[in-house]
Amino acid sequence: MSATYIKIQTTARQFANSYKDAFSVKDASVLSSALTPDCKRHVLPSSFLASQGMEAKPISNAEFEAIIRNEFPAFKSCEASIVRTSVDETQKSASLIVEQKCVLTDGREYALDFAYFLDLTDDCDRIKAVTQFMDTTKFVETRVCIREILSAKQA
Repeated sequence: MSATYIKIQTTARQFANSYKDAFSVKDASVLSSALTPDCKRHVLPSSFLASQGMEAKPISNAEFEAIIRNEFPAFKSCEASIVRTSVDETQKSASLIVEQKCVLTDGREYALDFAYFLDLTDDCDRIKAVTQFMDTTKFVETRVCIREILSAKQA
């Protein structure tokens, strides 16, 4: 494997592992540790987002961190396992399939599948764009559980 391949793979793994690390220390900024400051995250499918009343637009690191930060109180733990990685040295990009397993504070467990397409900087040290497809069925189920937990904590 070339040095470029290894750098891309290392950065992609850092990105995937940032979820476990962020939930472990309850610090949403950790989610952006492998990203450039101006990185944009594209969450897809856009038709699903529209069906949930969400705007299908690229979001900044700060916007994504704010969403996750608000959900931390509902989580006991969260792990992410890379199921598959594909690296393109010429395009300086990586594709990941990740299974995220989380335990909520009420003991409920869930697993979500994500496909990430990462565009890296020229030196491959940071990610400049993230395109993310998610398991829409489990996302809806999980959102209901998270809302229940957060509502109960506020009551």
